[in-house]
Amino acid sequence: MHLLFGPDPVRPENVRMIARMWRGWTRPEDANDYAEGLRERIRGQVSMPGKIGSVLLSQRKGERCEFVTISFWESLDAIRVLASEQLEQAVFFPLDDQYLVDRETTVTHFDVVGSEGVGLPARGPASCGAERSRATPKRSVKSHAA
Repeated sequence: MHLLFGPDPVRPENVRMIARMWRGWTRPEDANDYAEGLRERIRGQVSMPGKIGSVLLSQRKGERCEFVTISFWESLDAIRVLASEQLEQAVFFPLDDQYLVDRETTVTHFDVVGSEGVGLPARGPASCGAERSRATPKRSVKSHAA
């Protein structure tokens, strides 16, 4: 299964894809447990008809850890299997009540209009253990001797 899209023989170029995005926040000390629970939930939704894949993102912001989930769907009808007719309402589970200190109660839908070279790992640690540097990474510049 392809996580997003690119050269995919199963997915014609003209098929619409919808991204569904939601955000929630935990305490940093709960981030890894919450991330593991979200990964299990995402794995459990893989076989849902019309679901293409998901991405789970996290970052530490001060004393909270922000999580962003982006799921990819073939159609709004496919999303209705998860969300019923209230497409803009977020769907919550006991895990969310256990760990979240704040959450968006609505989701945002986007048409996916492009992606290139997305080959994401299925798992990684939550980035909430320490504040990440926002500095621009230094780049190595090769000198070309004549």
